[in-house]
Amino acid sequence: MVKTSQVWKNSVLVMCSILLMLVLVEAFSVIMEKMHLIDTDLQCDAKDVATTNALIHPYLGYLSSTSDQLAIEEARYQAAPGEVVVGVFGGSVASILATGTWSDTTFEKVLQKYANKKVKVINFAQGGGKQPQQLISLAYNFSIGQKLDYVLLVDGFNEAFFAELNVKNNLPAPFPAATLYAPIIALTSRGGKNQTFVDNYENFIFLKKCSRALCSMENFQRLASGRVLLKACKTAVEYFVRKYGETDILFSEVDVHDGFVSVPRVEARDALAYGAEVWANGHIAMAKLSQAAGAAFLHYIQPNQYVSGHAFSEPEAKIAFGSDATYNQIVKDGYREILLAADRLNASGYNVTSLLDIFDAVDEPVYGDSCCHFNKQGEMLLQEHVARDIAKAINASAP
Repeated sequence: MVKTSQVWKNSVLVMCSILLMLVLVEAFSVIMEKMHLIDTDLQCDAKDVATTNALIHPYLGYLSSTSDQLAIEEARYQAAPGEVVVGVFGGSVASILATGTWSDTTFEKVLQKYANKKVKVINFAQGGGKQPQQLISLAYNFSIGQKLDYVLLVDGFNEAFFAELNVKNNLPAPFPAATLYAPIIALTSRGGKNQTFVDNYENFIFLKKCSRALCSMENFQRLASGRVLLKACKTAVEYFVRKYGETDILFSEVDVHDGFVSVPRVEARDALAYGAEVWANGHIAMAKLSQAAGAAFLHYIQPNQYVSGHAFSEPEAKIAFGSDATYNQIVKDGYREILLAADRLNASGYNVTSLLDIFDAVDEPVYGDSCCHFNKQGEMLLQEHVARDIAKAINASAP
């Protein structure tokens, strides 16, 4: 009985000590904030809260956790009588469009407002996706028996940007995006050449996950100590970004020819023109595949701030362009090649619709980062624009 009482007293003492320590930490954090010794402006946005995991896929290169691909492989979606099935393909912009991650609703719900038939939207798009991944994904899903009535492709940025980035890092332009495919190569290294990369990458991803987890804990952020901890985590992430760069960290010390992934030598040719050629060939093949499978093919070039007529306010410009010039010239030159290829496709009887001007008359901020994504307002406008366009085709089709 005495022993039990002593254990209880010790437990209470430990709990009181922990509580006192937490109170002191919170008090110290409040003082730091009040005296402006630390800036706890968290600046969390949708990207901080959203998180995805990539899995290796035998045909698609990798597979994002936001894609419906795994569910479709386990059980093909069977449409109800009269139901229209729309498959969405592309990169992160297309995936966010489909899932509504950064807006209030899914693309399926927006499309249903305008369509006179019941619709089902399946997301095959994934972050970093670029041609020929979209083409391979479509062929693969048709081959395993997935039926689609409409094939929606929204792309352009990844093809405009990653073709050159790939080549600069000894990957062929048509390969999956360097920033996502590098870890796969490095982690299959036969020797120790890529160990520095692996260490840096794992630290970087760990800090990113911490930042995202803390950003999603709204109650935690009400505490001064919570805000200080989150700020410290985000500062560490920013340190890694400054040290290696958002893209360079993924190729720091990486030998892409040292591993179990087959990587041919890069051809000596214009990467941007080649990337646009691959993009155009992917369009032609997807159009023909869709037609053969009885599906309509709709292709849109996504808007981007580096080739936009949108009027940027000073706060939006800081977000949309940032201080890093990584994207600027490559994206401008890459989009120029994409648009030239689109003109050739349209002149040959194919149909590519450019969405580059849909934000030109919008006064509110629409861009959410310095890459290619939109804020909530921009995402909702994009969903509405594309949904109305596709609904016209659905409503005009035979009942």
